[in-house]
Amino acid sequence: MEIKGLKELQKKLAGLNDAMKDDVNGEHSLKDLMNESFMKRNTQFSSLDEFLDASPFEINSNEDFKKIDETELNAYVSDKTNFSTWEEMQGEAGKEFVAAKVKDYFK
Repeated sequence: MEIKGLKELQKKLAGLNDAMKDDVNGEHSLKDLMNESFMKRNTQFSSLDEFLDASPFEINSNEDFKKIDETELNAYVSDKTNFSTWEEMQGEAGKEFVAAKVKDYFK
């Protein structure tokens, strides 16, 4: 994308701000954030489902996932990913998701 002049840049940035509000404030599933590309780069797995299915936890619902002991989840994440904790993994996935949205906007 070519931007000519300050006014055009300001207009583009205002549009980006509006678009990002929609993306950031919208609800996104873990599968959106931890997509195939993210999982392949950062884990031993090709998908979030594969990662969770291989875990020692029985997860059949969101409630099951919420009941997992945080220490045990962090140990699994540390063993099978490039991250030390589940929180760190989620944070990086969120950052990459937003960065990809910004990049797409400027194509």
